[in-house]
Amino acid sequence: MIEPGHASSAVPAGIAAPLADAAPGEGRITVRQLATLLGLGKTTVAEALRENPRVSPSLRELVLRKARELGYQPNPIASAFLKQIRARTAPGSRAKGNLALILPWSDGHLDLCRGAIRRADELGYSADKISNEELRSDQITRILLARGVLGVAITPLSATIGRLQLDWSRFASVAMGYSLARPQLHRVVHNHLEGIRTAVRMCRRKGRRRIGLALREESEGRSNGLWSGGFHTIQRRLPSADRVAPFLVSDADYTKENIRRWLRDEKPDAVIFHHARLVPDLPELAHGRVVPVVLDRLPGDPFAGIDQQYERTGAMLIDLLSLQILHGQRGLPQRPVITMLDGVWMEPDAAKLAPPSSPSRP
Repeated sequence: MIEPGHASSAVPAGIAAPLADAAPGEGRITVRQLATLLGLGKTTVAEALRENPRVSPSLRELVLRKARELGYQPNPIASAFLKQIRARTAPGSRAKGNLALILPWSDGHLDLCRGAIRRADELGYSADKISNEELRSDQITRILLARGVLGVAITPLSATIGRLQLDWSRFASVAMGYSLARPQLHRVVHNHLEGIRTAVRMCRRKGRRRIGLALREESEGRSNGLWSGGFHTIQRRLPSADRVAPFLVSDADYTKENIRRWLRDEKPDAVIFHHARLVPDLPELAHGRVVPVVLDRLPGDPFAGIDQQYERTGAMLIDLLSLQILHGQRGLPQRPVITMLDGVWMEPDAAKLAPPSSPSRP
């Protein structure tokens, strides 16, 4: 562990160091000046600013607090230079820190994890997967700190978990989707509006005119109401003969009987569902009289729909964490930012959207 007064060179012989200690200019304080004010070694201060776990927690907090008070800002050019030096000289190219993916869902979104872990490795981090369903909320902070975690990515919460009790001030943080309502974090979300527009457009391109939407309340919440909002906007622009009242119900009312009654009353020739597991086994859907389409299509699904690009999403979560860590940002953001990613329409060979052969109805 690095203690006060320790100093050593981080740049190997024969490589010119950047001008990290040049005159501050316009009042900007340097690492050397900060170290002098605190009576510490420059290396100790530099490592504390990087939140290196080798520096004691109390000393890191002292340095970070003083840096914030004095308006210290890292030199991005010098930081990039030193990052390359450390990568070349670190024994075994060890990761520079740990990140955590908190995964409330049992399946863990394999593509999401794959994209996040790959991107973390590219940036020199390690990434742990932590199942929140196996933890009490008061355990999470302690476990993250014990693992030396610098940043946490929260994947969509299951309906049974609710909020996460976490000491947010200790970590960089980002959330995926809208299910974590509080606190407000930076988020990476699917472009739900564009997803529903694409689904309707592709159905109509294949000759389907009366297009319905069937969602549970839980699905509505995950889209922050954007799927149904986009659908209503589209419906208003259609001829009255092509408009279909959506089937938006509670989870308890999302039953085969109710869906079939709605199909009989509204007579859609295509229906947009959340995902394949929520497409009921009904003759109207199984025999192609009504074509099912899904807004969250996973590999191997038998239906056409929107691939939400989970690998890209996982990589973006890590990018946002890395940026916060690089700039020394911890705790809850004052102005949370939403990063939105478009999905991609996928149409499996076994589930082509073909125009109906006749205007038959269920």
